[in-house]
Amino acid sequence: MGSNDRLESRYPPSHTMKDSLLAAAALACALAGDPAWAPQVAAGASDVGQASPQGAVATPGGIYAIVPMRSNYDAQGLERLLANPAVSGIALRVPWRGAEPTRGAIDFSVMDDVVGRAKRAGKTVQLILVPGFSAPDWLLSGLVSCDPQPTTGCGRAAFPMPYGGGRGADHDLPLPWNETYHAAWRAFLSAVAARFNHEPAVVSVAITGPTSVSAEMFMPGGYHPNGRRPNARAVAKWNALFATLGPDYPNTNKAIVEQWRRAIDVFGQTFDGKTLVVTRSSGLFEFSRGMSQRALDEIVAIFAGAPVGHNRKATQTSGLTVCRGSYTQGVKDTVYETRGASSRLLGGTQFDQSIVANGEDMACGPGRAPEAILDAIFRTVFDRTPYGPNHGGARGEQAIQYVQIYQEDIAYAATHPEFQRRLDAARTELLSMKDAGP
Repeated sequence: MGSNDRLESRYPPSHTMKDSLLAAAALACALAGDPAWAPQVAAGASDVGQASPQGAVATPGGIYAIVPMRSNYDAQGLERLLANPAVSGIALRVPWRGAEPTRGAIDFSVMDDVVGRAKRAGKTVQLILVPGFSAPDWLLSGLVSCDPQPTTGCGRAAFPMPYGGGRGADHDLPLPWNETYHAAWRAFLSAVAARFNHEPAVVSVAITGPTSVSAEMFMPGGYHPNGRRPNARAVAKWNALFATLGPDYPNTNKAIVEQWRRAIDVFGQTFDGKTLVVTRSSGLFEFSRGMSQRALDEIVAIFAGAPVGHNRKATQTSGLTVCRGSYTQGVKDTVYETRGASSRLLGGTQFDQSIVANGEDMACGPGRAPEAILDAIFRTVFDRTPYGPNHGGARGEQAIQYVQIYQEDIAYAATHPEFQRRLDAARTELLSMKDAGP
């Protein structure tokens, strides 16, 4: 797993998944326009740009440079990323604790600067707002600890970080169903929505809440498709926590699925004119064979059928490497199943790590140049789309609309023409599928 949004699983829709998606799409059509789903946002106006035209919904397309929001924000480096002709915009990863270090005092300075610079460059921004392990200290200190013994009403528990910085070390995680956590997170989301709902340069927002390290459906102790055993201590602790919710919760993913349903509702009510993104993964609980996958299928079907106000929907994966092509194929399969529906999903994928910084991991072995790794990855991205043959894959009717690539790789392209040429071609192809749709 990598430092940002990483480790996704294969997600092929089964016949059951296909039927669920089609039924969900029909339900979404029936519920469209329900006034009960009007956005509810905090007071305030954005100082970045003008309102979108009535009826317009922003959608992502092309290549986005992944930029984590850090204290050493590099504005000039951002300008160089935006100047790259292959880049459609910035995928900005915002840890909640960094944006709201003090309750109610949200620091929008980096978000405003990124959006403003992108807008001036004629480009767009995807927001990845990260709670979970990135919850601020002021929230965590106000929650009752569930350690060493869970009790009804406790709100946080220490779990080993499953990936990213600090992997393996215990950190406090707010429980996905805790009401204090929900209220604080929704207040933060409402403030962000008030700032950017009417900013057309912000095209998408990742749905988060019942998450841990990133936007992915991955919890400490969750299932690993690569055969690595889940952390048994974490699994046992989750089961003890589930028991505090009632007899129907232990040995199931019921609590997590319920909180994903709730998060989908909250984002649909809070944001307006955006594409809302569900980021799939492998990492729910495998108390019995296939349980994690069934829960993931259920969440995506819920999302496909849910009314989300005046927003579009997309699903993506975030663990793409040379040997994980099936991850992105699962996204394309899901998008294809909703083709023709008014509520059809868009699709995207994210590189697992930087090619130039972590080439062996991305190539699943040593000895390959960055350009060769990029070729192999793009073959999986474009396989079974109209552009598959351009990358050594099959031609098909499937589609994918955007790819998120780490900023180090975009910087590398600026001085390596062959890498840049590949990015330029990929952006053109992605934008073509964005405009045409699946």
